[in-house]
Amino acid sequence: MEHTTVNIHDYITNLSAINQQRYTFIIDDIAAKLVEMNLLQTATTENEDSINDFIFLPEGLHPIHTNMHQVFSKSFQELALRQPRLPEEIPVIFIGYHAQNRLSKKQQTKGFLLTDQTLYIQDNFSTLFEQSLPRSYALPNKNEDINSFIHQIIVGYHWSDKQNVPAIGIKIEHTLIAMISVILNHHKQCNSLIKPQPEIILERLLQLYKPSSLHAKTDNKQKKTLANVAKKFAVPAMEEIIYSITDNALFGGAYGVAVTKNALYSKELFESPKRFPITELSETLNLKLSDDRKNIIVTDNRTLYLPNRLDEKDKQKAIKLIQETIELLRG
Repeated sequence: MEHTTVNIHDYITNLSAINQQRYTFIIDDIAAKLVEMNLLQTATTENEDSINDFIFLPEGLHPIHTNMHQVFSKSFQELALRQPRLPEEIPVIFIGYHAQNRLSKKQQTKGFLLTDQTLYIQDNFSTLFEQSLPRSYALPNKNEDINSFIHQIIVGYHWSDKQNVPAIGIKIEHTLIAMISVILNHHKQCNSLIKPQPEIILERLLQLYKPSSLHAKTDNKQKKTLANVAKKFAVPAMEEIIYSITDNALFGGAYGVAVTKNALYSKELFESPKRFPITELSETLNLKLSDDRKNIIVTDNRTLYLPNRLDEKDKQKAIKLIQETIELLRG
């Protein structure tokens, strides 16, 4: 089924008065930042890693693409409007391209669409008819969280269809970080960032940091596993496990880490479980791997035991997931 592409300028005209004003401020700041980064300044590229060819704005001129606004309009419709995260968002920048789906032969959008509240991502060209829904992530609340947020997204992005284009992931990563920094600075001045509910933030964390052996309550298939973990870890009936990073040994049963709204639980094979109330953890807590790189050190005498099957990358994901979950639960 063909859809008429929305005109981005019509969309902006229909924004609320305050968001139209904010749109002007944000786009001006974004344009200034791109000038500072020497992006979209010239049609000639001094090196093959330039991403000028993949940057599109809703306003202004493009040194390469005369149809920049049409490209942005199509991208905004396919990424932000198919399943909007919020009733109204300010369009900011698209970094990506349109490519032909090898199966359907239709031109489809692939890349990153940034609004003032959300980062939308499309990297799936594997469907024959209707393109898969894009992923969407609420922007982080703090500037210090931007690098980690974007790095995990870039690491998880599927570049498989991009055959004749140089490896530009690192440039895209730096550009997205810079753009989100501009947006968050604007939100600080206007108090305009819409903070998602804790459940939404937790869902984003579980998507971003998904270590091996993760069992989340949001996955109905994991109910039996989590019930077994709760029993083995002596989790009280009034405490529901949000997620666990556990394995089940033939002899000894479940071991690893479990997280509830009130505490961290951990169990080593053939040992009794330990409970660490979140209210007793330091506000400056900084989780780290043990010297032998096997487990997570909470404090000098508190350890979170990890499943043996986790590799170094999964252990780092587990640290980030648990650390950010603790901060979220503290409020």
